[in-house]
Amino acid sequence: MVPLQSVPPIAPQISAARVRYLIVLFVAATVLSLAAQFVGPDPFGIYMTMLAAAALLLVMIPLLIMVRLRLAGKKMQQIAQIDGVTGMTNRQTFLQRFTRALPQSGVLLMLDFDQFKKVNDVSGPHAAQLCLMALAQRCREITQKTDIVGRLDGAVFGIYLPGAPIERGRAVADQLSKGVQVVTDDGILHATVSVGVVVADGWTPLDRLMQTVQQALDLAKLRGPAHVMLRDVVAV
Repeated sequence: MVPLQSVPPIAPQISAARVRYLIVLFVAATVLSLAAQFVGPDPFGIYMTMLAAAALLLVMIPLLIMVRLRLAGKKMQQIAQIDGVTGMTNRQTFLQRFTRALPQSGVLLMLDFDQFKKVNDVSGPHAAQLCLMALAQRCREITQKTDIVGRLDGAVFGIYLPGAPIERGRAVADQLSKGVQVVTDDGILHATVSVGVVVADGWTPLDRLMQTVQQALDLAKLRGPAHVMLRDVVAV
């Protein structure tokens, strides 16, 4: 069977911008044709029609350029918010969304692969990336659209469940701690995950929450693979 990636496309893809450009040209040509039929062979009328067409182009071209630049800016902004390996939001975007959701209580999770460096050294960087992508997909499967999920750093992921009770946070953590399985050149690799859990009360600042959930994750990793540790936020 031929791999799907090696099959050439049946027809070249046409971008949306090119389609819009062709539509504008078609409309302009139609308008000029109708105008030419309306004015007839009168030289003055033809001159005025051409002048109006030139003025229309002078107005439309800057507008098209502005629209295209705005669309390109939005696309670049979206790309800047995404982690290139997992397709999840990056650390900066996660923290921004988490900050906006802080007035609402919820559950914050921080998770990390157990012995991820060993996976990278023994099975290779490709296997390590497969684990990251598999965990990202697992996070998408068990979270909701209103939840905030992102890759924080290396093999560390963050999840905030706004409005969720601790029972749901613990259930999500238990599912994620089972880890992922990926197929590598050496066979099937099973990588477990440790999870730290903190309840956000709606008024504790971001830095304090992130520090506490990091401590919970560190304690979970000290207890061994696939552990979940719940830690309370201590007032200072």
